[in-house]
Amino acid sequence: MRKEWKFVLGIASIIPLLYVVLFILFVIINQNGLDGSITLPRYFLELHLSVALFMIFELIFFIIHVFRNKEMTTDRKILWAILLYIGSIITFPLYWFNNIYKDK
Repeated sequence: MRKEWKFVLGIASIIPLLYVVLFILFVIINQNGLDGSITLPRYFLELHLSVALFMIFELIFFIIHVFRNKEMTTDRKILWAILLYIGSIITFPLYWFNNIYKDK
């Protein structure tokens, strides 16, 4: 894989994690009063749904990459597939660094 695509995949693997952190910070900052009500902008639903759709496509891409990787044993492929499915936003950057960035 070319270095440019590795870089793009690295950025793409970090986007969901950054989005969750920014979303939590936005909610904490925009709490209104003691009742805990939150007023979100109108575009927030579209942004949230598009990041969720992006994560689904990214999960599919990484799982396909796992099972096409000839350097991994079957046990590791199954482990990575389970980890990617269960802990996606944390596991995406880890998988990218260990198996795509370091790939020769």
